[in-house]
Amino acid sequence: MYNWKYRYIISFALAIYSYLNVTAVEVFQYYKILIPQLVVISSFLAIIFLLWETNRLIYNILDKKEHYSFNLKIGLNFGFSSISTLVFSLSVYFLAIYFSGTSVSPVALKLFIVFSFRINLFLNILNMFFLILNNLNKTNKELENYKKQIAKSQIQTLQNQLNPHFLFNNLSVLGGLISIDQKSSLEFVEKFSLVYRQLLKNSNEEVTLLSEELELVKAYSHLLETRFQNNLKIIIEIEHSLLNYYVVSLSLQMLIENAVKHNKISKSNPMLIEILTTKKLGQEIIVRNTKAIKFVEPLNKTGIGHKSINTRYKFLVNKEIFVNEDEDTYEVRLPLIKNIIQRESFSNMLN
Repeated sequence: MYNWKYRYIISFALAIYSYLNVTAVEVFQYYKILIPQLVVISSFLAIIFLLWETNRLIYNILDKKEHYSFNLKIGLNFGFSSISTLVFSLSVYFLAIYFSGTSVSPVALKLFIVFSFRINLFLNILNMFFLILNNLNKTNKELENYKKQIAKSQIQTLQNQLNPHFLFNNLSVLGGLISIDQKSSLEFVEKFSLVYRQLLKNSNEEVTLLSEELELVKAYSHLLETRFQNNLKIIIEIEHSLLNYYVVSLSLQMLIENAVKHNKISKSNPMLIEILTTKKLGQEIIVRNTKAIKFVEPLNKTGIGHKSINTRYKFLVNKEIFVNEDEDTYEVRLPLIKNIIQRESFSNMLN
């Protein structure tokens, strides 16, 4: 609000309105204020202009402090503007006395100070209203964007798992197992059905218990390890105390899928995928894989997976995923979500 391009017009209009309001209630008849009316109007205009511009300066400085909360910014803005209000009201009053050639009136001084603080309070309340309205619009836009990202992620995940290549590869593996090892083929079918069951279930959730996400990952890993045999190894080392934390749904599975999709896996290029947590990392889970990048056309590199995961983390807990890459490895760190209340509140927002 303070940066509004019509602020000078509004300041002038507010000064005239204030003067007319004071005149309407016959303040000058009840109190012996000897200052000329033109000086009074000029004083009103000066104090309103100074308060507006000072609040604008304070607001612009605080707006750059991204780590400050909304409530802290409002409190600091009101505190600093209150100090400046006292300084400006005294300064403008004594200047008015000086130019009008009149003597100091304690009553007039008190009235002017009260008037200045009322104007400052009015400007702060008006600005707070605009801030809340803007934040509400921003939140609604972020929520809509979040919903779109969720929808894209769900569609992309289900398409990837239901695409003919995925089905063909796994059915081919299953066909080969049936003729060789019926016990292994039955286990493969169980894991195959578990993957689809978990995908359908978790695709409708914004976050999932780490323990549940790992069930999907283990089943999915079994399919991949059976398909690639000794050329792919997936190691899972998770601290037991972290199993009750939450992660963005399908995030671990999606990272494994991306690693397999974008890298060569063969005897000459075996792949190791590690999913682990360490005390050094704290409340994070790390997914790391060795690299042997396939050639991928730029048009096919949609980046929906990482973008969707990052967008959801940023929206839910205001944190982002961390990616570290070198010549040999690709590593992604995901924050672990502890508070289930966040999950429930965002579920209500999305419904």
